[in-house]
Amino acid sequence: MRLASPERTPGSDVLAFIRKRPPRRPTADPRWSRWARHVVICVEDAFPAGTVLRLEAAEPRNCFAIIDAALDAGQGSRYLRSPSIWGELRSEFVAPLGGDYVVLAYHIAPTHAHVLLREAERFSLEATVERWKAVALAGSSDRRGHGRWIWAPGYYDTILQEPDEIEAARTTIDFHTPILPEGG
Repeated sequence: MRLASPERTPGSDVLAFIRKRPPRRPTADPRWSRWARHVVICVEDAFPAGTVLRLEAAEPRNCFAIIDAALDAGQGSRYLRSPSIWGELRSEFVAPLGGDYVVLAYHIAPTHAHVLLREAERFSLEATVERWKAVALAGSSDRRGHGRWIWAPGYYDTILQEPDEIEAARTTIDFHTPILPEGG
């Protein structure tokens, strides 16, 4: 896989790499799943160059740690520090529409967001992530002069089935220092 060209960002390369991995589908509980999903969305230029090469060389179980470390490096446009974008995204996490998922923890950083959620039986993660991204921009009065899409395509998610895995993810997400919007 080649690295970013003018039409491709490192973020799109990383997410394209991630989409190649086979999905893990646990069995669903009749009402709510017993498992949780840790979902990460990011702005288009959040990944440092070379992230794809590190992912290609890594064991699958280490990919999430590599992605998290790359995102925590803080590279890229810091769009999520905008008070209006931050507020719209936070609203989606705090009061989800439709009742098809429950947010257990979330963290909004300047270049990405983490969400730990439990989903109902008829839940579409793809549609939900696209809604999060669209609502965050649609309600924004501050696009920093960008009338274009700021998000990297897709998302990264990992399924957590064991209670100790879920609690560790919640603790990790909650442990992150809260990032308030500029002026907040």
